[in-house]
Amino acid sequence: MTEPVHDNEAPALTVVVQQLARVLEIPADQLSPEDRLAYLPNVDSLRLLDAITAVENMSRVKLSEDDLVTARTVAQLAALVESAKTADAKRDRS
Repeated sequence: MTEPVHDNEAPALTVVVQQLARVLEIPADQLSPEDRLAYLPNVDSLRLLDAITAVENMSRVKLSEDDLVTARTVAQLAALVESAKTADAKRDRS
């Protein structure tokens, strides 16, 4: 089993896959970046929200609801996390 990542230095895709696998109770190797979030095994709105919250906490970011509704795939969710991490880093430097 993969050890959880607890900081925002981990690649966003790793954290997203790790948390989706944990919450949906499926092996991480069954998830691919192209997988549509709505069609993942065992997914429902509450589990998806739980996974997103865990991703936000582990990555130390907050994703906007407006952005979240645009994420259709695992990769798109990871891209939102990366974007939020980059925005936070730029804000911290200013």
